[in-house]
Amino acid sequence: TQRSATAAGNATVPPGVEQSFAALTPATSRRGADVWFGTSVAAGQFTGHVSWAPRPGAAPTDAVADVHVEARTVDGPVVFMGAVDRLEGSSFSVTPGAFQLTIAFRNGAGEVIDREIRTLTIPDPAGTPIGVTTPRVFRARGPLEWRTLRGATAPAPTALRDFARGDRLLFRMDAFGAAAPNATATARLVNRRGVDVAPIPVVARGEGRFEIDLPLSNIAAGEWLVAIAVASGEDHAEARLPFRITQ
Repeated sequence: TQRSATAAGNATVPPGVEQSFAALTPATSRRGADVWFGTSVAAGQFTGHVSWAPRPGAAPTDAVADVHVEARTVDGPVVFMGAVDRLEGSSFSVTPGAFQLTIAFRNGAGEVIDREIRTLTIPDPAGTPIGVTTPRVFRARGPLEWRTLRGATAPAPTALRDFARGDRLLFRMDAFGAAAPNATATARLVNRRGVDVAPIPVVARGEGRFEIDLPLSNIAAGEWLVAIAVASGEDHAEARLPFRITQ
């Protein structure tokens, strides 16, 4: 009904969902590259991973040739400083607590044309009943790239969050914490208004590892969110990953 449609249009987007969408680089931004930071965990220790990719359609004056990162604990030492490898990304050990990334975007002449500071919190695996790592996103732009991606031993995740409807995405994430070995995972597709649109199948790969295969061909252009929930008994955790379909 008209009243229902009006109520849905005026509904307030949940704060957590709004915050997740705010992490997307605006479609109108002149920033020439996207930077992704995520974590993985093994034997109770976190590793940070950072990668970057040029944004599609960036103007020549905004083109990024190099991304330099300084990663440090807020009250401690620098754990990484240097240029991020364009193809493979860069990885370094991180410890629980407040964490800061200073990102400098440089042009071909080595000049800093943009800068960003991100403050994050690295959880403590030993003190967490259950958590989930930052989802890693891999993009295939056709059947050949998909077969190559599926056959790769250690593919590099993409930092981009703007995709085309012909793309196919692979999400990978890991549960951690004392309850992780028995964790299950679910996922749902959420629209820009914060409304659940559809469930998304999640495949368990064992040892708390999970995977999502998401073709974009049947999803309309716009901003979307994949909300991933892991649970074991009474313990649960969630990760949200926003993205944009541009065409």
